[in-house]
Amino acid sequence: MYAWSRPTAAPGATELLTVTVENGRPVALDGARLPLTELIELLNRRVGAYGLGRYSGLEHLDHGEKVLEIREMPAAWLLLSTYRHIER
Repeated sequence: MYAWSRPTAAPGATELLTVTVENGRPVALDGARLPLTELIELLNRRVGAYGLGRYSGLEHLDHGEKVLEIREMPAAWLLLSTYRHIER
């Protein structure tokens, strides 16, 4: 079901990532400047290896119907968490 957020890292493993943000935009990963699409692609794989960035919830449809919605967004999870930290 998940493509990016399948845990592949060893249990208890850690990894240090450095995301450089300029003017509110991520511009580099571990010191390497990258176009945003490439940075997101790399983050999806690296963050997803730890099973992070999964979302499940109910989506409300017309006529009161609900559907289970399952998504994965490892890069977005990390970047949004980073922005919240910077805002504090």
